[in-house]
Amino acid sequence: MSEFNHSREDREEVMPSIVADGTISIVESTPKRFVRKFDEHKILHDLKHYLPAQSALKDFIHHNSLHAFQHLKFFPALFKAGSIFGYQVTLQLEEFRQLYKNGRIKEIVLDDIISTSKGREHLKAWKLRMLSGHFETSYTPRIGRLRSNWKSKFNIDLDGQVQPILFRVLCSYLDQGISTWKFPIDERGFVAALRKLEQEGGVSFFKTKFVRNLLLKGESDIKGLLTLVVGEESYFDQYLFDQQFSHQGWSGIIAAIESNPSALLDKRVISLHDLILFELLLELDVLHYHLGKRFQPLTNRVEEKPLSLFEDIPSNDLNEVLTLWQQAFEWSYYDEVLAGMKLASSPTTKKITEKGFQAILY
Repeated sequence: MSEFNHSREDREEVMPSIVADGTISIVESTPKRFVRKFDEHKILHDLKHYLPAQSALKDFIHHNSLHAFQHLKFFPALFKAGSIFGYQVTLQLEEFRQLYKNGRIKEIVLDDIISTSKGREHLKAWKLRMLSGHFETSYTPRIGRLRSNWKSKFNIDLDGQVQPILFRVLCSYLDQGISTWKFPIDERGFVAALRKLEQEGGVSFFKTKFVRNLLLKGESDIKGLLTLVVGEESYFDQYLFDQQFSHQGWSGIIAAIESNPSALLDKRVISLHDLILFELLLELDVLHYHLGKRFQPLTNRVEEKPLSLFEDIPSNDLNEVLTLWQQAFEWSYYDEVLAGMKLASSPTTKKITEKGFQAILY
């Protein structure tokens, strides 16, 4: 636990106030905009829907990362997932063009795909666009945009300072007997175990006394912490998606264990809610420690409106071209396989002209 050895003597800090009912309040420092109400239950449900449901290794099965888009048609689903999460859903345009030059995508198949999709009268124009057209191929996925402002506007690498501690704690808590040191398990769950370790241990997870006391006194919840870290309620959903998809594997396995505690032989009580709460505490600690009096919620410095992550993605020419290339690529293989099957199923007879005999002697 030496990596958590932070001094409990803290520098001077700007402390948000904690009111009598245990919630956290801050002074409104920016003009009010339209506020999208935060629904904690809904956002946790949505996160679990889109996160990969990664189970423990003993129960591992392949997980389809695009399962949340299966209600859409195939290609619109691919491009929507790619635009939101940054998934690479097809080969790059130049890779398709190189496959065509190498003969792995057949010209006759490409022509047929274009003619079927766009009409034979548009074959020449679309083929020219696919082979030599210029398109804007770089893009920034929607996920991660809001949270990236910590680095660009506050010069703080929040992931670099939070995730090493977060992952070590999760590994220790979920350990299945490999570690020589056993995490102090509490039957009430992960947060209670953290609180116990913080109370009884000689070192702290936190650099600042204020954030440590939030954990010890139970004077925090997800909405209150988001108010401190993010600011405006309209951005809370987007921020949590940014945060959890910065380590979607970890978030996915925590959600899977929450849904099926028997996934671990040595059971642990943990939830996605607990993970988010602890991560927000770690983030607040880093921000207070490094920024001190200069600390302010993220949205005080953000000019962009909150994104609706899952609104429809408008179609564009590049997606149309990639769709045609992908179909031509697949059907070039199908054509070879079907031709081989046809050849194999054809009856053949071999006329034996001479009798022969062969033997192997030892």
